[in-house]
Amino acid sequence: MFSLLETFLSIYETQSFTRTGNYLFISQPTVTLRIKKLEEELGSPLFYGGAIKKLFRRKVHIFYMGEFNSF
Repeated sequence: MFSLLETFLSIYETQSFTRTGNYLFISQPTVTLRIKKLEEELGSPLFYGGAIKKLFRRKVHIFYMGEFNSF
């Protein structure tokens, strides 16, 4: 679970799946898989958009701020 949260936090801070992959020394497809797994565990999608541009859902900001009970 730690790697999923670490990946999420990096995406939130860098606003980029690619930069997150570079920062964590993992491939971009691995970043995507981790986010999909986190979304499954939370039961809620975290991002809008296609493969090129990812936009945060409101829930992402709530999750980042630590208000997990809002889900």
